[in-house]
Amino acid sequence: MVEKAKRRAVETLYTPEMALIEARIHDLKTRLLLIGRENRFAAGFYGGLVKGFMWGMIISLLLFGVIFAYFIP
Repeated sequence: MVEKAKRRAVETLYTPEMALIEARIHDLKTRLLLIGRENRFAAGFYGGLVKGFMWGMIISLLLFGVIFAYFIP
């Protein structure tokens, strides 16, 4: 019975330099993902702030309009 020798898919070894490059690429991907999440949060927060300000202005103007119309005939 003849056994076949196992062959590697990649003939070269995984050098420390390759591991360092892969780790840096993974770190960059993670940082970009976090920046995107922070950017999305900031955009939502700013949008909510503007929307709340506009609702407050509309309700205040309506209230002042009703009060003004009531007291001045």
